[in-house]
Amino acid sequence: MEHLFFLWYNILEVNMEKVRIAHLADFHLGGEIHENNELSKKINVNLIKGLLEIFNMLNLAKVDLVLIAGDFYESSSLDKNLHNEIKKIFSNFSGKIIIAPGNHDYISLDSPYMEEWPDNTYIFKNQKIEYFEFKNLNTRVYGFAFNQSHIKSPMLSNFPVIDEKYINLGVFHGQMDEMMNSYNPIFIEDIKNTNLDYIALGHIHKRSEIKKVSNTYYAYSGNPVGRGFNETGIKGIYLGDISKNRNGLNFYKLNNSEFHTINFEIDSFIDQKDLAEQIKVYLFNKFGEKYKKNYYRINLNGYIEENNFINIDMITHYLSEIEYIELKDNTKIKIVFNQISYENNLKGIFVQKVLNSTLDENDKKTIIDIGIKALEDIL
Repeated sequence: MEHLFFLWYNILEVNMEKVRIAHLADFHLGGEIHENNELSKKINVNLIKGLLEIFNMLNLAKVDLVLIAGDFYESSSLDKNLHNEIKKIFSNFSGKIIIAPGNHDYISLDSPYMEEWPDNTYIFKNQKIEYFEFKNLNTRVYGFAFNQSHIKSPMLSNFPVIDEKYINLGVFHGQMDEMMNSYNPIFIEDIKNTNLDYIALGHIHKRSEIKKVSNTYYAYSGNPVGRGFNETGIKGIYLGDISKNRNGLNFYKLNNSEFHTINFEIDSFIDQKDLAEQIKVYLFNKFGEKYKKNYYRINLNGYIEENNFINIDMITHYLSEIEYIELKDNTKIKIVFNQISYENNLKGIFVQKVLNSTLDENDKKTIIDIGIKALEDIL
C-alpha cells in the first residue's frame, strides 16, 4: 500500500476502548477469470501478491481483527497448493481472521471451509445470525454463511438483541437494494435495527463510502484486486479503529496492478514507434511511475492521413514493457472536406452546404462524416 499508515497508527494513541480492524471482501481466489489464458495467469498471480501485501501491512499495523465479507474463494473447487498457501499466510498473521462465506464460496460438504484452519481463523458455517466473541478485545463479531448460492429472504431482519457493553461488529455478504433480490437482500431499515457499531459488507465489487444510519456505520469495501476490465480503477481495503462512539476507518489502496480502459485520441504521428511513444507519455502522465504495472484496454480513436496506417502488432511490440495491453483501432481516414465540396455530385452539394452553415467546426466534421457514409451506402 502506498500509505505508510502503520506508522501513523502506531504513533497515535487514543484513550478509549477500541478495536483495530481491516475490512475486505470478494477476492474470488482460484477462479477461471478470463478466456485469455495469459491474462488469467497474470491476474491469479496478482491476487496472491495482493493478499500477501495486505497481510504484511496488517501485521505492521497491528490489526486485531480482519473481517472478510464473503466470496473469498470463487468456488469450492480449489487448487490444493493455492489453498495451502492461503492457510500459511493466515497462520503468519498476528491477529484474528473472521470469514462470512458468500454466494460463490458458500458452505457445502466439499467446501474448503470445512477443513482444519489455523487457530486464528474463525468461519461462520450456519445460515443464521451468530457471533464470535473476543473477550480480550471486548468485541463481538456477528455474521452468517451462505449455505447455497442464493438467499432470497433478508437475513438481517429480526436481528437478535445485542449487548451494548461490547463493541459489536457485523460481517455480511449481501446486496443492498430497495427491492428483494436473490443474494441476501439488505435494506437500510434492517441495518439501522441491528444497532451494530460497524457492518462490513461484501458482494458489490465497487467500494462505497462509509455511511451511517442511526448509530450504525456500514460500507462495501469492494474487491481489493481487480480481476478484469469490468473492475477498473483503484482497489484496496478499509482499515482503522472502531469504538462505541467513533469510526476511524479509512480506505487504503493497494500498490498493485489496476485495470483501465482508455480512449486515446490520435492527432498525428510519424510511424508506429512514434505513436507507441505518445501512448507511453500519456500513460506516464496519467498514472506516474507505476504505469507499466497496469492492465490496459486502449481504444485508438481519431482521424489519420490517407497515406498512414495503424499496425496493432507493431505498436504492441513497442509497448512490451507494459504488463498487459490490448489495442483496438477505431481510427478513420481523414477526409479533406473542402476537396469533396467541389465535386459535381450529391456528396459535393451536401458537404458544401454543411461547410457554409453556422455550425460549430466539430459538429460540421461529425455531420459530414455521418452524411458521407450514409450517401456511400445508398449510392
